[in-house]
Amino acid sequence: MTIRISLLNIFIVLLLSTPSIQFTEETIKFAVSEDAPINTVIEKLTPLPGFSYRLSRGNSKIRFDDQTLEFTSSAPLDRESENAIDMLVITSPPSIIHVLVDILDVNDNSPKFPIDVQKIEIPETAPIGFRTQILGATDPDNGANGTIGEYSLVGTTVDTETPFRVVQFEDFVFLEVTGKLDREQREIYEMRMTAKDQGTPPLSSSSLLNIRILDINDNPPDFGTRTLRLHWNGLPYAHLFQLNATDPDSGENSRLTYRILPGGGPNANGFEIIRTAEQGDILVTQNSTSCIPRCELVIEARDSGTPSLATTLNVEVVMEYGNEHEPNINIRFYPSDYPFIVVQPEDVNGKTLAILSLTDPDGPLGENATIRIENGNEKSIFSLISRQSINILTLRNQESAEKENTN
Repeated sequence: MTIRISLLNIFIVLLLSTPSIQFTEETIKFAVSEDAPINTVIEKLTPLPGFSYRLSRGNSKIRFDDQTLEFTSSAPLDRESENAIDMLVITSPPSIIHVLVDILDVNDNSPKFPIDVQKIEIPETAPIGFRTQILGATDPDNGANGTIGEYSLVGTTVDTETPFRVVQFEDFVFLEVTGKLDREQREIYEMRMTAKDQGTPPLSSSSLLNIRILDINDNPPDFGTRTLRLHWNGLPYAHLFQLNATDPDSGENSRLTYRILPGGGPNANGFEIIRTAEQGDILVTQNSTSCIPRCELVIEARDSGTPSLATTLNVEVVMEYGNEHEPNINIRFYPSDYPFIVVQPEDVNGKTLAILSLTDPDGPLGENATIRIENGNEKSIFSLISRQSINILTLRNQESAEKENTN
């Protein structure tokens, strides 16, 4: 028996029995931790029979082995600088494989504040619950690793509990007042604010808060007393009292001015306040001041705050003559060419030889103050005439003076 087979039929049978290969394109995702050591095998492709593979688009941080089809780390990875790596593998017969390698985050970054020291000013009248926005920390990590879980606040020195806390609201951070503020008790608070993320283990960093309490004009001047009694010896332009009121506020709120209130008491207009470089503001008497037996006045101290605050001091000035010093006799000679009395032969009785006046550091002299010649005038050559507060020494016996001179 002879069997004849057509070549055409054989070719058709072969075509029908050979499976057709279609072009494909797919994406495969792998993942690797950013702290993976170099040469860590990330993943490998599943080979297809009869296919060869080559890398068309790669990355310097991941190596592809076209024999084992493995992807291996070849350099340190950092999710914060590159969170995914896209590679392209081409096969033969032709197909395309997109390989996307996700870099998984680890908690390798601490929170970071934009500045190391924050300067904050809060008025001393700020009530409890008052908030002012401050700069919070940021964390470049992902998810919980990059989320600030809490802020804590501690003083830089060991002292009483500080009247502040840190509050988070959405993406904002606030410093909240939790206690009464008083600049006169404490003006500066230095506190360390620490931010901690939610990673495992958590990482933290801190920033220094320099909190300055701003002064408000909430304190009036203070003389330390409401009444004052002064003793005066009656001398004009006497410095009676250095005005020394204090004000615990600062700046303009503590700068004081003084005045004598009009209508403050009888004879109050006999006094004035002067300012000296050495002693500051001084209460002094005037030339015509008279307090018999006493004067009363009211002095006001007022600060320069807005609004200004004032306080008053009731002053009583009492005339009181002490007798602690001997009186002084002041002599003016005539003629003034000599520092002593000169009697010329041609001088006549009654000529003025000297003018004498009497002063006393203890104050004005009373009506009984007198000057007299105690000795040296046994021959009555001189005569002392008193006229009000002036005493005149005159020539009384010119003949006796000549005889005394010749002897």
